[in-house]
Amino acid sequence: MLSSFLLQVSVLLLLSSTLLTSSFHVPPPPFLPSTSLSSTSTSDSFSHAKITLKSNTGGYFRARAHSEASKFRSLTGSLTFTDDCHMIVVEGSKKKIEGFIRWCKKGEGMGGLYDGSDVEVEWGEFEGIWDDFYVQEAK
Repeated sequence: MLSSFLLQVSVLLLLSSTLLTSSFHVPPPPFLPSTSLSSTSTSDSFSHAKITLKSNTGGYFRARAHSEASKFRSLTGSLTFTDDCHMIVVEGSKKKIEGFIRWCKKGEGMGGLYDGSDVEVEWGEFEGIWDDFYVQEAK
């Protein structure tokens, strides 16, 4: 009886020491820059853009913008909307952001109701504060 108890204790100690000494390293998400970012070219660098659309494009545009930014282009940030404009802040690869801006200007998925002429873009430094792309109504 004592030997089976000692066997169980030794197995538990072995398992716990293995769990404590093993490292649970989780690699960073692909949208975060690595430490060797300075060695990459300018076109592949991470950036930040604030995109303002000066017209109300509706809920379908918001759903498509969310899919386009997060799923298809792996961008992070937020889309905030009011009755008369949309403000989109995105971060990620500069090349992917430029493609997203072209998508916004095309007015894709809007059935020709939006021509993309009211799009303003402000570029900034990458901050890395988002982990996903969010859609929210301005308060």
